[in-house]
Amino acid sequence: MRLSHFLATTLAVGFLASALSEPVGAQDFSFSAAREGAEVGHTAPSSRRELTLGVMEVVRKVHVKPGDRVKQGQLLLSEDDSEEQVRLKIAKLLADADVEVKAAEVTLLNKKNELARYEKMYNPTTGKGVASEWEYQKAVLERDLAQLDVEKARLGQQKTRLEAELQDARLKRMQLLSPIDGIIEKIETEEGEVVDPQRPAIIVVSNDPLWVEVKMPAEKSIRLALGQEADVYYPGEKQARKAKIIYFNPVVDAKSGTHLVRLEMANPENRFSGLRVDVVFPKATAAVKNDQ
Repeated sequence: MRLSHFLATTLAVGFLASALSEPVGAQDFSFSAAREGAEVGHTAPSSRRELTLGVMEVVRKVHVKPGDRVKQGQLLLSEDDSEEQVRLKIAKLLADADVEVKAAEVTLLNKKNELARYEKMYNPTTGKGVASEWEYQKAVLERDLAQLDVEKARLGQQKTRLEAELQDARLKRMQLLSPIDGIIEKIETEEGEVVDPQRPAIIVVSNDPLWVEVKMPAEKSIRLALGQEADVYYPGEKQARKAKIIYFNPVVDAKSGTHLVRLEMANPENRFSGLRVDVVFPKATAAVKNDQ
């Protein structure tokens, strides 16, 4: 009796230890793995942007934090642009000023009047008059040079306007705006630091829609087509979600014989990406040509 009681106790303790050592949620994933005809996939962001600044300068303000949801065009980070703002004011001041153009135009008018006076005193056809040919030709030359000075002044003003636009563009490069609706995944800089344009400062991801990526045997993938729908199941869930095939990797992994297939799935509740899912593809009996 004592021996049998000892064996029973030992078996019970061993079973309890085995149960406690099983990872939490293992039952959910065993449910996933047992789904008949399913391929294992993982969700991924449909967009992941590593944002960099175009100017190496001190960070003045970080306007977001990891996990924040942001809209396209929203300001995420700004650098100290006080000096650049002064340069922009100077550039705009010079661009708006037309003093040099007006001065050149007045000089041209004066030279035209001088030439008109010499034309009355000298006849270039006959070569006669109270003024000499040299004085007449000098007046013509000064008129032409004055005309060139007007054109030069106008080009100079146009150049300063372009420089003002260039400075304005530089200021915009000192701000990070979100290119997409998404979530802040990571911030790689802090206020007061000098930003390295070669490294991402902020990473934004979009989880709606989600991508579902599946590596499956090539003999199965070649029977699928772009636009086909598949059923996607999260571990432990019986309700399927619809996803559409949007991409086939043009290269099959020769070593494993597997082929990457990507699907797009709506995710209005913004569930995390990177989760394992089961994907049940539609059955096909013949190979389908995939035009990408």
